[in-house]
Amino acid sequence: MPAVPPWLGLALIVAVAILLFANSFTIPFLFDDLFEITGNPTVTAIEPPLSYVSRLRGIPALSIALNCRWGGFDVWGDHAVNLAVHALNGLLVYALVLGTLRLLVFAGRYRSLSGRSSDFRI
Repeated sequence: MPAVPPWLGLALIVAVAILLFANSFTIPFLFDDLFEITGNPTVTAIEPPLSYVSRLRGIPALSIALNCRWGGFDVWGDHAVNLAVHALNGLLVYALVLGTLRLLVFAGRYRSLSGRSSDFRI
């Protein structure tokens, strides 16, 4: 069986993420979004970035505040950021799996599944 080029896996991950999130761009805020985003007065002002580090759910709070600053309460921007975060996490998992399969402990057992060692560097 010929080795699958690593770029094909990357393209597939991004395509699946787009396919899965395609219908979310017109869905309004639901459930906890109503009080975490639209009913939360703290998302309209961006605080100093270090203040988000010590908070519970600080990174999502910063993301929501930045989305509110750039696009108001329009759901399209929030869903676009959500798509980007999930696609990037999928690519990170792909890179971690490829790197793991190339470890010496596997001694080439999965080399055909992970592509040539020079194709993808972490």
